[in-house]
Amino acid sequence: MKPIIYIRGAVENSYIEAITFELKTQIVALIKTLYLYSPQYGLNAIEWLKTGLIDAPTRFILDVELEVMSIKRNLSRSEPSGNDTDDDKED
Repeated sequence: MKPIIYIRGAVENSYIEAITFELKTQIVALIKTLYLYSPQYGLNAIEWLKTGLIDAPTRFILDVELEVMSIKRNLSRSEPSGNDTDDDKED
């Protein structure tokens, strides 16, 4: 019975070693990635904040102003001229 337990323990140890190796490898890869790409991640985060806090509201305001101009232009086209309304009136 002891050889079966020993083999089972050896198999369990190899699984634990494999999992431990994978975990260590993932941690090292994460640390290296953060070290190498942190400047780019920082710039991307700043760009994202700038876009959300400055560019998006500015774009929204410009879109509203363009829509107001479009509405005014359409209203000025559809308004009848002063001569047309005077001719229709009968006193």
